[in-house]
Amino acid sequence: MSSSSSSRPATSGPVPRKELICPKDKPVGDPMVDLQLKLSELHRIVTQTDALNDRRDELKPEIIKLIKDNGLEESQFSIGDRLIRYKVNNTRSLTNTYLYQGLKAYFKEDLQKADQVYQYIIDNRPQRDSETLEILHKKTE
Repeated sequence: MSSSSSSRPATSGPVPRKELICPKDKPVGDPMVDLQLKLSELHRIVTQTDALNDRRDELKPEIIKLIKDNGLEESQFSIGDRLIRYKVNNTRSLTNTYLYQGLKAYFKEDLQKADQVYQYIIDNRPQRDSETLEILHKKTE
């Protein structure tokens, strides 16, 4: 058996699809048949997972709306072995480091002024809330 037929080509990049398709005359237990079966199973699982994730992403905003409309933001919901909890993440649009570096560059001659403007912006910036649902494993006692 030559080395070119038993190993992948030396070129970089994705392996051509034809190398992953097993000939039908290979016996059961052949590594290429096993590989193809496992790849097919992985593809099926990934496809199902993608569909479930899409549905989860559709449900989350609907659930958040129901929770907010009914004043249940502080509640936790028990579903099987999971807890569902409404959560709000607070985020800011600029990092403090980036802002401070920009102000220092702008006020090259007056670093005290840069510090004052930086502190004013930090103290008065608006807050943006990000809503999500946390899905947690229940603790077993």
